[in-house]
Amino acid sequence: MNGMKTILAPTDFSPAAKNACDYAASLCKLLKSKLILFNSYMLPVPVFEIPFVMVTADELEKNNEESIKKETERLFSTYGIEVEWLVRIGIPDEEIKDLEDEKDIDLVVMGLKGSGNHSKLIGSTTNAVIRKLRKPALVVPETAKFSHIRSVTYATDFDAEIKLACFAPLLELLRKLGAHLHVLNVRKETKGMNAEENAGKSRLEAIWGDIPHSYHFIEDKNMERAIQHFADEQSIDMLVMVVHHHNFFERIFGNHLTKDMTAKTHIPLLVLQDKE
Repeated sequence: MNGMKTILAPTDFSPAAKNACDYAASLCKLLKSKLILFNSYMLPVPVFEIPFVMVTADELEKNNEESIKKETERLFSTYGIEVEWLVRIGIPDEEIKDLEDEKDIDLVVMGLKGSGNHSKLIGSTTNAVIRKLRKPALVVPETAKFSHIRSVTYATDFDAEIKLACFAPLLELLRKLGAHLHVLNVRKETKGMNAEENAGKSRLEAIWGDIPHSYHFIEDKNMERAIQHFADEQSIDMLVMVVHHHNFFERIFGNHLTKDMTAKTHIPLLVLQDKE
């Protein structure tokens, strides 16, 4: 395993994005990784009924470059890590997807505003980015602050077909943090595990190795509620889920998972990718 050498933190310079950049920088310091700050902007579309002062692409680029340079200097002086910055014109999720391969990104850290707030980057784009990425993404709510991560919860349906390679980033984090892993299974009714679920659990057990871990089984028809209650009860510092072909991720929360879940729990959500 090569480890997390490069972490990408998209920013629109909002408080939520700044918080996520601090979180990403803290991780970089812990993992000895390089941080890339990235800003993607689009030219505003004029509404002809409203007085509109045209802003040129050059002016927008210059303003955003000045802002990102200040953020780069702040993070370098605060955390003492290697920081690179990029500013490009384009649709945020498409540009982030291009950078994934171009810069050999290992993790994308994105901020998330509370309910009722939206921007071109923070909000609905979060889900679009997650759907396009092949590498993991960490969604950081605006109220979440990086501290010593002692407890991590992986919510799973024990799908036996998940490729175990997608857990490599999680295993690295758990070992670096010395955190305890809670493997959480929520089911709608009390029943024993079937053969496929048992096979999935056995495959997971084989990869945890010496990582401290425990299994928890909860009966609740509302999975989102069950996960939130468990997170509060166990003082969870990070929630983990996998996006894969059966889409357990969306079965629980629907199409607005990252926004709804993290906004309600205030817990960072690590999304692992199980894609071809």
